[in-house]
Amino acid sequence: MAIVGLDGSWLEVNDKICKITGYSSDELTTFQDITYPEDLEKDLDNVRKLINGEIDHYCMEKRYIRKDKNIVWVRLSVSAVFDDDGKVEYFISQIEDVTNTKIMEYRQKLIFDEGHIGLAICDEFGNWLQINNRFANKLNYTIDELLSTNFQSVTHPDDLKTDLQILNGFLKGEFDYKKWRKRYLKKDGSHLWCLLNVIKSHDLETNRPIFVCSIQNIDDFIRLEKENEETNNQLLKTIEELTHFNYFAAHDLKESVRSIYNYCKMINSDSCKNEEKKFFASRMSDRSKHLNELINDLLEYSKISSFKKSMERFSAYHAIIVALEDYTQEINQKGITVNCNFDDDLHILCNKSIFHHLMTNFLSNSIKYSSKNIEIEIKVNKFKTLIKIIDDGEGVSDEFQKKVFDPFFRMSTKLNGTGLGLSLCKKMVEKLGGSLGLRSKLKEGSIFWFCY
Repeated sequence: MAIVGLDGSWLEVNDKICKITGYSSDELTTFQDITYPEDLEKDLDNVRKLINGEIDHYCMEKRYIRKDKNIVWVRLSVSAVFDDDGKVEYFISQIEDVTNTKIMEYRQKLIFDEGHIGLAICDEFGNWLQINNRFANKLNYTIDELLSTNFQSVTHPDDLKTDLQILNGFLKGEFDYKKWRKRYLKKDGSHLWCLLNVIKSHDLETNRPIFVCSIQNIDDFIRLEKENEETNNQLLKTIEELTHFNYFAAHDLKESVRSIYNYCKMINSDSCKNEEKKFFASRMSDRSKHLNELINDLLEYSKISSFKKSMERFSAYHAIIVALEDYTQEINQKGITVNCNFDDDLHILCNKSIFHHLMTNFLSNSIKYSSKNIEIEIKVNKFKTLIKIIDDGEGVSDEFQKKVFDPFFRMSTKLNGTGLGLSLCKKMVEKLGGSLGLRSKLKEGSIFWFCY
């Protein structure tokens, strides 16, 4: 308590004033001398209003500078005492030290408003009671915009049912703390994955339930988790494919070696006649040729993953002529006509080695399956290059069309081949970042296509 003159001088103070300011009663001069400069003008303005009769008292929080130069926060209540003429004679001041309260408020403000985690408080109906800047900024709202809504309005529809079930669990007393993932809706309609930690408490004034929420952005974590899941699924798929591939590769290799071994035994048999020896020798030659092709294809297959995708521009017509050279004899024997339905001067951008391998395999299949006419179409636009190999051969039944690109798949055991050609094509096209496919009808021919 203090009695203060109109000029601000301390007329009388109790011991508590001295303890708050650090000065003795004799050392205190005026309140102006110890008031923090930024708070002085507001205090003096209130004093003027008291003297002029505009107000009969005032309350404010202000700072004093103690004798030891530290700052002390006080809550000041001032009333005027009047003389017989109705003029202000002096002031009676009540001064309460609220420094600890202000420190706590400041620290809470630092934690709540300046923290790096979104913080919010909502009531039992989901209405926001308090929100910090971090949370509002995450959703691209202002604090005032969010305070006019509730958590339901900014929750992803697919997550709202879970949220309401958890809220119901809180209200039933099943738990007082819960942690879960959910998606909030940002102002632009996009969603934000967050980890939500919620503690149930009670409002000091109404004793109604309130919920203190910490909200941490885990968008990057969810994205990495999804990428890891996709990678793991791809690895599992690759392992399955490799297991399948290794089984059939081992089976084919073993079968070829076994056949060659048996033919050798038959030739070396005392009972084997010359004509039989020639036949068995021919079969050994065929199996050896198949074994060589299989090993070459296996080597090609194993190199695909490390193949470097170097692109160059070259003549499509010239590249196809080179690919056809290996089949000149078969084309002539079967009387096959090959037409290129694109400009002779067309140049395409591709990996030349991959393009040659793709065309060789697709043309080989068209020639092998009794085609009389083969057409090659190439269409190029700004974004894609599309190549079609169209034949009028036997065609492929619907049941086989999804299997033709699987490793070791053969549509017929009567025809030579390792069963790796088209699966190699698939891997090569994927290496280009493209896709391939087959459209076919029995007795009407086939269209093999790939684009990148």
